[in-house]
Amino acid sequence: MPDERPYWPPLVPMGIQLNGPDLDEDARMLIGLGAVVRAASAADHTLRMLYCALVGSPYAVVIAAGQMTSQLIKDCRALINVRLDLTPESKIRILSLLNELHQRSERRNRFVHDIWVGGLDGQSELMRSKRGTKDLSLEPITLDQLIDTASGIIGTQIQITRWISEALPQAVGMEARLRLIEAQAREDEVGR
Repeated sequence: MPDERPYWPPLVPMGIQLNGPDLDEDARMLIGLGAVVRAASAADHTLRMLYCALVGSPYAVVIAAGQMTSQLIKDCRALINVRLDLTPESKIRILSLLNELHQRSERRNRFVHDIWVGGLDGQSELMRSKRGTKDLSLEPITLDQLIDTASGIIGTQIQITRWISEALPQAVGMEARLRLIEAQAREDEVGR
């Protein structure tokens, strides 16, 4: 009688094996991926801060909230290009930082949205489909790549925050002002 088990190719995601000989490697890779995700979420908050600082209104947070990273970067670029109060050097610096963050965010997207697979050799790889084709591409992934991406995102985020405080010091904290205004209004209402 033929074996009726379905064929299962070796490069199919089988989930994370948090037991057995691969426990340590799987755990390290998951921690590395978590570091990338955490760094990217903090960078998104920094992009909202930048957007609000560039608009110059606490109400800008309403528009920035929930926006995708790529859209926030696009909107910030547009605002930077029309600001007359920024020096050419300052514009070049922040646009360069936004380009860096965009590239790092694209890498983050690959780590998060591609399919993680493991080969028989234990090497983790990212498998990706391409629109309009049947083919799948494979790219090896290492813990060092995850760490480099997380560190790069954090470094760029810190530089963007520094740029806000140097180029637009009057707008530092603009992203949080509407929440503070509302909290004060509620407090005043309770005190009456």
